[in-house]
Amino acid sequence: MRADRNAGMVHERMHWKGENGMEDQGVRKCPECGISVPDDVIQCPECGYPLRGTVTSKKSFLQLPSRTRKMLGVVLCVLAFASAIVGVTQMTSKEYRISVENYEYCVEKRDEVSDLADSYKSGFFKDSYEDLAEMWQDSADEQMAIIKSCRSKAIVFCVIGIVLFFFGVKFLIGGI
Repeated sequence: MRADRNAGMVHERMHWKGENGMEDQGVRKCPECGISVPDDVIQCPECGYPLRGTVTSKKSFLQLPSRTRKMLGVVLCVLAFASAIVGVTQMTSKEYRISVENYEYCVEKRDEVSDLADSYKSGFFKDSYEDLAEMWQDSADEQMAIIKSCRSKAIVFCVIGIVLFFFGVKFLIGGI
């Protein structure tokens, strides 16, 4: 093979001998199916692979052979599945469940103490119960921050899984 500069592109050309034994330099190999095709053909007559300006010394990501694209598609789908599992486990983790239980408990205690504070018109007990209700609210806010963090992680991992799955399927069916 030799490199021939033509219109700023480096084409790989095959030297092969035709039926008459003469060397033909205007032929290249289809990167998809491997048959020899003339340089002026736009699309491979065997597999339909687009050939105009596609054979370069540096292969483009989109010019991967069919088997490589399919393998990449499978890998992306597996990664998508793994990402979705990680996302779901964020919502079923021990940390998440404990935080939800603690949040509910804190809100319940805050409401009880707030009701007690409301039963007093003023004074030491009212102020003490209001301070206690505020502490329960602070604890509830801390638990809610943990809950939101777990939910955010779950959403991010699930979105990543969806995107990976989309591209994996595109590679498998040949859309990319």
